[in-house]
Amino acid sequence: MVGDFRKGDKKAVVSDFDIILSQLPAVLDTCGQSQWADLMREYLPMDCVHAVNDFLAYVVVIEHNYEHLEWVIRNYKSVLAYVNLMRMSCPMFF
Repeated sequence: MVGDFRKGDKKAVVSDFDIILSQLPAVLDTCGQSQWADLMREYLPMDCVHAVNDFLAYVVVIEHNYEHLEWVIRNYKSVLAYVNLMRMSCPMFF
């Protein structure tokens, strides 16, 4: 993830983020930290992880187009849709 970040490959960073958070509970179980893995599963379920990942992927698109005000206005509802998906998937954060 750090290498992709240094290269400026935003899409790869978002993908790495999803992979890390998806596999972290299993890694914690393997390392004998089941209590932390259980907390992650409880407070950060996979549908929440994927909703955050989808939002971050869309943020990359927004960042690329933010200078074009008409693009932001046209796609405002799309941004809200991703935020609402996160709100539904991650109720403990909102």
